[in-house]
Amino acid sequence: MTLVIKIGGGAGVATTAIIAEIAELVAAGERVVLLHGGSDLTNTLSERLGHPQRMITSPSGMTSRYTNHETLEIFSMAVAGQINTDLVAQLQGRG
Repeated sequence: MTLVIKIGGGAGVATTAIIAEIAELVAAGERVVLLHGGSDLTNTLSERLGHPQRMITSPSGMTSRYTNHETLEIFSMAVAGQINTDLVAQLQGRG
């Protein structure tokens, strides 16, 4: 069986404890797939790059990011360029 763990990408998500638990699970023989978000860093990078995020709200009140090509590139920079790299380094540091 494979355990799927999702780490949110919002502000204030502390990954250290989550990574420690994942390392313990793997050391105990569990198979783990780790998914992660990147919304907070995407927002920060977007502001720095002069491309503020556009949000849309559905009739039911659900708010989502409008993702055009430039936003997708910024999201990729945040997720693949920094967040994923940091999480992999933390996991490698725990064996």
